[in-house]
Amino acid sequence: MITKEIIEKYPDSSAAFLALGMLWRASKEDDIESFKVFLKNLGLQKTKNELFGAAEIIEADFEKNNRVAKLNTIINKYKDTKTAEFGYFNLFLYYVLEEDNKAKAKETGDLIISLFPNSPAAIEVNDLLNINIKEVIAKPVSSNKINLTNNELPTEYKLLGNYPNPFNPSTTINYALPVQSNVEINIFDVMGRLIRSFVISSQNAGYQNVIWNGKNENNEQIASGIYLYRFKAVSTDGKVFEKTSKLLMLK
Repeated sequence: MITKEIIEKYPDSSAAFLALGMLWRASKEDDIESFKVFLKNLGLQKTKNELFGAAEIIEADFEKNNRVAKLNTIINKYKDTKTAEFGYFNLFLYYVLEEDNKAKAKETGDLIISLFPNSPAAIEVNDLLNINIKEVIAKPVSSNKINLTNNELPTEYKLLGNYPNPFNPSTTINYALPVQSNVEINIFDVMGRLIRSFVISSQNAGYQNVIWNGKNENNEQIASGIYLYRFKAVSTDGKVFEKTSKLLMLK
């Protein structure tokens, strides 16, 4: 497969990261074991390459019973690198979203903020440590629902957020189009891998939305965690509006 050849021959290139993401998305249920073997072989490389580190973190996601030990091994191996930052962040998400271990989550979050100040991971940690996720889930449906009952056309482009957020299993991404536009919404995980795309040609002006069912391009349910979505709208006269926001999937 050409994606594997790119990864193996050019591991330091941006194309290799793109190829790894493509390979990850293309793996079907009946091919998942060979994908795990491929990831494991990448992780065994002696060079401390960011691509190999990313492969190890993806592999750790499959290890439900041994994930903490795997992530700690990766963190120690790639100390003081972006790979270690992602390793810590995945560990933080595990404590927050799967174990609901507030003490461990805070300990790991404080480490991220201390070791990688002002990094994307540190910013996300600050956001999550400052909200009570259980309280957000328990809020009545009407408390944070976006009101789009106005019949007037919007006067400017806006990304109005998604509801519910946190969500499970689906969420609605709302936005405003002042004129007819081509719309593209791309959803990524925190490692920058493309999870799902929505492309809508010549959508009418007004308050519009897209419903995401929490599945990737292969119709597989995504894991709990933080996801980013990038909204892009292009008017018929070429005006471009882009904005990125966050989604939080909880199970």
